[in-house]
Amino acid sequence: MSGKRGHGRDPVRVCVRRGRNGEDRGKARAPSIGNRQGAVIRLCPEEPARFNPDMLEALCRRIGETRAEAEVARALERISITVAALDTLATDADAALLAAALRSLIRDADMIGMVTLARVSRSVLACLGSGDRLAYSATLARLERVGRRSIHAVWDLEDLSG
Repeated sequence: MSGKRGHGRDPVRVCVRRGRNGEDRGKARAPSIGNRQGAVIRLCPEEPARFNPDMLEALCRRIGETRAEAEVARALERISITVAALDTLATDADAALLAAALRSLIRDADMIGMVTLARVSRSVLACLGSGDRLAYSATLARLERVGRRSIHAVWDLEDLSG
C-alpha cells in the first residue's frame, strides 16, 4: 500500500491497492488508523492564500495608485460578499446565478492578484459544468476556505503597509 498526500498541507490521505508488480489496481480505500478503523476523523485542511503582487503593481501603473486603491477596495468588498453568499448560492436551484457569481469572483480575484482564489473558483465552475456533484462539493468547500483566507491575507497585508 502507498499513502499519497494531497496538494499543500492537506492532511487527506488516499491509499491505493497495488498489484503484484506494483501497479495500481485502481481501488482507492480509506486508510486504516491503528485500531480505529471506521472511526470518524475530523480533517482540517489548510492552504496558504497566495497572491501575485505583480498584478497589483500592473493595475497601479495602468490606472494610477489612487484609483487602483479604490478599485482593490471595491473588488475586495465584492469578493467578501460573494464568498459569504456561496452557501446560499450553492443551495439555490439556479446554477446560472452561481456560475455568474463565480465568473465575477474570478474576474475580481484576477484583477487584484489573488491567484489561488481565481484558480479554485475556476475549478468550482468546471465542476459545476461537468455535473460531478462530489467534485463540485469538494471544490466548493475548498473555495470557501481559500476565499476566507485570501480576504484575511489581503487585509493583513494592507495593515502592514500602513
